[in-house]
Amino acid sequence: KNIDTFIDYITKAAKGNNEVAQYNLGDIYYKGKLNIPKDEKEGIRWLKMAALRDNTRAIKLLNEKGIKYI
Repeated sequence: KNIDTFIDYITKAAKGNNEVAQYNLGDIYYKGKLNIPKDEKEGIRWLKMAALRDNTRAIKLLNEKGIKYI
């Protein structure tokens, strides 16, 4: 239940254009963390949003994976 509440809050923040929340949500989905099923497509979607807002961790992760975000 706590994980569900956390995901709800972080998703709201990410949808509100919070780049840190977008990175964290992307990382959770991309890697399948916190017992959330791995969903690379959804993870990349959020990571790209964070990268477009100059989140350095998102940019680094996408670059390491060879994924363009611009």
